[in-house]
Amino acid sequence: MSEGNDKPRAKIWVAVAIVAVVGVVVALLVLYGGGSSESGGGGGGGY
Repeated sequence: MSEGNDKPRAKIWVAVAIVAVVGVVVALLVLYGGGSSESGGGGGGGY
């Protein structure tokens, strides 16, 4: 029974992790890109 619960939880955690990472990256891009154009232009290609 635990195996059945692990799969959905794993997918949920993966989705949450992806959303969190994307949210942080977007937030950083917005902050650095909007705050200072120099930093935004330099660190635009992480992934």
